[in-house]
Amino acid sequence: MEVKIGILSVDDDGMVNHIIGRFRINRNLHLGMVMRYDVHGPDKEEFEKVINKAVQKFFDHIG
Repeated sequence: MEVKIGILSVDDDGMVNHIIGRFRINRNLHLGMVMRYDVHGPDKEEFEKVINKAVQKFFDHIG
């Protein structure tokens, strides 16, 4: 499954209020324990840190 998500609005503290996304099943992808993502926007580095931390926590939990 491919997911594309856009942030529509944030509050004064920088917290996300609204997002919009699109999900698509890609039958050409092979299932495995690999996650790929791409981030765009003004807070790209901070968002990537949060995502990387969550992914590492997930793999530590299942591994």
